[in-house]
This record gives sequence, structure tokens and C-alpha cells, in this order.
Amino acid sequence: MDHGTGTILPGGVLRGTALTALLPTWVTGGGGDAVIDRLRDDAVVDELERAFAEPPVDERVDWSAVRIAQVSHPDLRELVGRSIAELAAEAGQSPLTVVSDTLIADRLTTLVDRPS
Repeated sequence: MDHGTGTILPGGVLRGTALTALLPTWVTGGGGDAVIDRLRDDAVVDELERAFAEPPVDERVDWSAVRIAQVSHPDLRELVGRSIAELAAEAGQSPLTVVSDTLIADRLTTLVDRPS
């Protein structure tokens, strides 16, 4: 699976990073279908919630700074340019639920812009 390498833009933003790159390898290993199956599992999303709740300081994700840069599925185009935090607040869901749902719907091809 490609985790994206991206391009660094002014302001320290990494453009075109695969959204899956923000997830731990125990979620992203094993190929696309295995990742999607894991993301469909509520227990996996719950474990991700716990893991992201208390990460080391240098690994904390500011979901308000992670913006959808590109999607492949036409039904998801309205997400482009919006932050994960904004989408989560609008949906009344956690950011990781939004991440999981977006990755499943977009077959793991979603790219994001985020601070590098």
C-alpha cells in the first residue's frame, strides 16, 4: 500500500499525504481489503480512539489541521478542502470515525494536506 510521500509547501504543510499514513501499521498492514475490513470493525475504531487519545506528544494529530486534499470517489468531492475536525463536528462523530468512514468509502485513496 502506498502511504504517500507528498510535497512540502510553504508553511510546513505536506501535500498529498495518504490519509492511511496517519494510522498505525497494525491497521494498514496486509493490503487494501484487509485494511478496509479492519476499519469496518467497531472494535478496531475503538482501539484507534484509545491509541490517539494518549499518544506521545510528538505523535499527536491536530485534526483541525488535517484537510482532505483529494478523493477518488465522486460522491466524496464535497469533502475536499475541509478538515477532519470540521467533518467530525458536522457529523457528530469522532475524527477517527470520519477517517475510517472516508477511507472505506474512498477505497483507501484519500489524500490529505497536513502540517509536516
